[in-house]
Amino acid sequence: MLELGQPMHAYDLRELNGGIVVRRARAGEVLRLLDGRDVTLDETVLVIADHARPLGLAGVMGGEHSGIGDDTTDVLLEVAFFHPSAIAGRGRRYGLVTDASQRFERGVDPTLQERAIERATELLLACAGGTAGPTDVTEIKSELPFRAAVAFRPARARRVIGVQIEDADIERILHRLGMQVVEQGGAAWRVTARRGDSTWRSRKT
Repeated sequence: MLELGQPMHAYDLRELNGGIVVRRARAGEVLRLLDGRDVTLDETVLVIADHARPLGLAGVMGGEHSGIGDDTTDVLLEVAFFHPSAIAGRGRRYGLVTDASQRFERGVDPTLQERAIERATELLLACAGGTAGPTDVTEIKSELPFRAAVAFRPARARRVIGVQIEDADIERILHRLGMQVVEQGGAAWRVTARRGDSTWRSRKT
């Protein structure tokens, strides 16, 4: 999280009943958090769960039951993109403000998850040894935030910078910065970030 800005969670694989799922909590479900507190959940809260019970508050804090211990030998790493609206305020109602929730509430790069889990796996193997298992990716493209094109005015850029740069040179610079000029002509261009290039701030709509 500190290196890439992507929160993630580790589970003791022995403690999981089946695979993990993301779902709404069921009214009255109780979860013991990593800090030892028991919280009673309702349907407005998103949870990470196995096939038997909730494992953690999605994007906020994991649960004690499936947490890593001194005797853990098999680890499941989970990394996700959560829309800010699904996380905002959920932790605070339980008195929780975590590094993870603050990042998700502000918007995490929705293209970063595979890179983050590969990097975490690399660090885990370097520190503790072991063998890496497969990476399982679930993605619903229609649910990812869209990239709104922004207006870019070459004439204004030249005034602000104080240097006369030709339009062709400006376009080349934008491409090197991971931008794509989707429309030229007139006083303003339409520019957007290319997926997979550099981290970008998603629009929260």
